[in-house]
This record gives sequence, C-alpha cells and structure tokens, in this order.
Amino acid sequence: MSAASGLAGGGFGWGKPVQWQPHKIRRGISMSTAKILVAIAGPGMNLLLAIVIACVHVLLVSQGVLDRSSGMHAILQFAVVTNFILMFFNLLPLPPLDGGHVAESFTPYKHRRTFENIARYAPFAILAIIMIPQSRQIFALPAIWCTRQVYSVFGALFV
Repeated sequence: MSAASGLAGGGFGWGKPVQWQPHKIRRGISMSTAKILVAIAGPGMNLLLAIVIACVHVLLVSQGVLDRSSGMHAILQFAVVTNFILMFFNLLPLPPLDGGHVAESFTPYKHRRTFENIARYAPFAILAIIMIPQSRQIFALPAIWCTRQVYSVFGALFV
C-alpha cells in the first residue's frame, strides 16, 4: 500500500473533532485568534509527530536496535509519511478541515455569508479529493519530500 492510498483507506475519517472550550481562552486573545490557534494545533501535531517518529527511527537504526530490512522499519517510515500527508490534507481551506477554520477566520465579516454558502459544498470537494487517485498526489508528493528532508537532517545528526 502506498502512502497516498493510506489517505483513502485504513479507517480514514474515523477521527472526531476535538472539543475546546472558548470560555477558557485567556483574556487578551481574540476569539478569531483562538480559533486559528486551535485549528493550527492539528496540523502542528502531525508535523511534530512526524519529526519525533523520524528522530526515534533514525536513532534506533543508528544504534543497531532496528534493522533496515525489518517490517518495523517500513512501518515507521509509513507513519512519518502518513503524518505529513494528514498535515497537508488538514491544511486545505475547506470546512470542516482545520484549514477551513483558518480560512473562515481570515474571511472578512461582510463575506462570511458567501463563505458559508460555498462551504456547504466542501464535503463533496473533500470526497472528490479522496476518491480521485491523481488528486492524492497533491499531498503525497510534498509529504514524501518532507519525509526525505527530515530523514536527511536526522541522518546527518545520528551518523
């Protein structure tokens, strides 16, 4: 199974939105800024997780704990690529994805009604992206590039 096919299968879409409590936002932070920070947390976590997994992976291989021919080696690489794919996917400016919340926050109030009218069709656009194999490359190619970059940085650190 390729990294791009993980986007459409394997339980994709089973995640639930994280509930947050707007009344717990510190004074001095606007609600718009709070929404952006909460929305960026998801892709930010995917980025952090990809980096941590790659770091641990390179460390395990460099210390001889993990063999490059093992199944765990492939699983860890797949986990890194998958987190990058999810990061890029979640940054799409389509509701209910995180990028959609950021886009809505940056939409001027006088255009919010138009944004909401267009947003009604976002699930269809997301479905099309998931179902059309060629569109998955939009996420897979940058994810694979990021994975190579992270591994090259950590490979240089741990060799």
